[in-house]
This record gives sequence, C-alpha cells and structure tokens, in this order.
Amino acid sequence: MRYSRLGMDNKEQRNSGEPRWLFSNRVVEDKHSHVVSVGTLNIGVREKQLVLEALDNNRLSYGPMTQRFESEFASVHNCRFGVMSNSGTSALQIALQTLKELHGWEDNQFNS
Repeated sequence: MRYSRLGMDNKEQRNSGEPRWLFSNRVVEDKHSHVVSVGTLNIGVREKQLVLEALDNNRLSYGPMTQRFESEFASVHNCRFGVMSNSGTSALQIALQTLKELHGWEDNQFNS
C-alpha cells in the first residue's frame, strides 16, 4: 500500500479512520503492484497548486512551506518539533546527533 498523504491533523480524526489531507488530496492504494516506475510522472491538480504556490513565493529553499510541513509532521507524530532535511544522509546525521544528545554519547566513545 502506498500513500501520498502525510497524515491527519488531530486525535479525533486519527481515531475515526477518516484521513485529513495535509499537503496532498490523493491516496494511492495498490495492494498487488510492486512496480517502481521510471520516467513517468502523475501530478494531480493539488500538487500543481502547491508547486505554483512555492514558485509564486519565490522560495526554493527553507521557507513557509517547509515550516508548515515540519509543524504538521510533528503534530501527526505527537512531537514538539519536526525537522526537514535535504537528503537521507542529512536525516541520518540529525538522528545520530539527537541520539548522542539524548544519551550523553561522546565522539569516539566506542572506538578502542
């Protein structure tokens, strides 16, 4: 099952089973297909509106849409903060630094 939705905005909606679309208004459910397409793109009206909104704001870097995403992502996961990263590697670096802070790990602590 693949989802294009990011989550729901409050506990009642999560418990009701009714999704609230945060950025996308489409769900793709395909229980039997495991195909990853290459070179094709299916963009809906809502996605085009969001791209145009970003372009109209002259922001292709951190800005209001990123802040909104971080806030809504944190809310969906019952966290105080959400952090956007530019890559999977950056996300892993943020996660590792967070674990180091939470557990008091020092650099080179595990090297012998």
